[in-house]
Amino acid sequence: MNIVRYFDFAELSEHRTAWESLAEANPMMSPEWMIPWWETYGAPQNHELCCLAGICGRGNLVGFAPFYVTNTKTKKLRLLGDGPACSDHMTLLALPDYDALFSLAVADWMREEAGKSWGAAYFECVRAEDKSILSLSDLLIEKGLSSYKRPNCSSWQVELPDTWEEYLSRLSKNQRKRCRRWWRQWFDSGKITRKSVSKVDKLDAAYEDLCQLHNARRRFLGQTGAFEDPQFFEFHRETTRQLLQGGKLRLDFLVLEGRPITCEYLFNNNNSVFSYQSGYDPEFSSIGAGNISLTSAIKSAIEDGYRTFDFLRGNESYKKSWKASETQTIDVHIHQKNLTGTIEQAKLSTKDWLRYVRSKLTAGSSS
Repeated sequence: MNIVRYFDFAELSEHRTAWESLAEANPMMSPEWMIPWWETYGAPQNHELCCLAGICGRGNLVGFAPFYVTNTKTKKLRLLGDGPACSDHMTLLALPDYDALFSLAVADWMREEAGKSWGAAYFECVRAEDKSILSLSDLLIEKGLSSYKRPNCSSWQVELPDTWEEYLSRLSKNQRKRCRRWWRQWFDSGKITRKSVSKVDKLDAAYEDLCQLHNARRRFLGQTGAFEDPQFFEFHRETTRQLLQGGKLRLDFLVLEGRPITCEYLFNNNNSVFSYQSGYDPEFSSIGAGNISLTSAIKSAIEDGYRTFDFLRGNESYKKSWKASETQTIDVHIHQKNLTGTIEQAKLSTKDWLRYVRSKLTAGSSS
């Protein structure tokens, strides 16, 4: 296997179809997500693209590591899509028969380029059981580098059954009663209808409604809406267009008396629906608009044959009420075994120790 580094997405165009196939399980690793992210967050900061392609046979792409290198004093190798965009389930992509070989090839490249192309590697919010990243970390330790892992927030997923009734049976008695009441009161009565955006020419208006509903809800809670950030707004305006064209976007509204009152910003692959963002009109908070919206989204996912409803990362308490299972995420930090690397790793471990001590002291004072 040959590792080829790409400094520009234009150079990768010949492998786009293969990249899309490798990223089929996660829309946030697809070209439709990563290229707009780079154009919004990476290139304007003069970061350096560092996509590693595993090439076998007659130029076939069998593995893909979506990296970039930060424009900072210590060049940090990071995963494309990290930071404020909150990309989830980031990993190395490879065909099943090439997983181990590709991880080894990436590790060889990183060992060879340590101190030249990159100075430290930060892979944030990867799944704690992610075999590709963990294997890469272990291989780099074997090759003389150091690895430090620290826990981050959790990710939450609901395994969906074949029917809505079977799903309801898994919920608590009170939650099950609420879902049935919401459905009877708002959907069976025809008071609320669901509208999905499926055409690109309808997307601009729908995107504005999404942003307005999300920001309004956040302001109601005394917070700043994510879409109020200009970069976040522009990134998602472009990536929603590309994802919709690729059949990977679900933008679902609930409409009351001709007026959109909630929106669910969802992605999908052949098996899963990913719940990325949402919003609702605060005027309807008293009726539980957010919960009604989620009821509709999960029921629709079941009826459309999806097997997983993925709430993605974040420790919001409401996820447990929908019987979501928790998956831990971690940050993986790779350093060289030199003075700089030793100091950086010591700083990380000291920060984590102080955070642990503060949490124990806080827990003790509140008991």
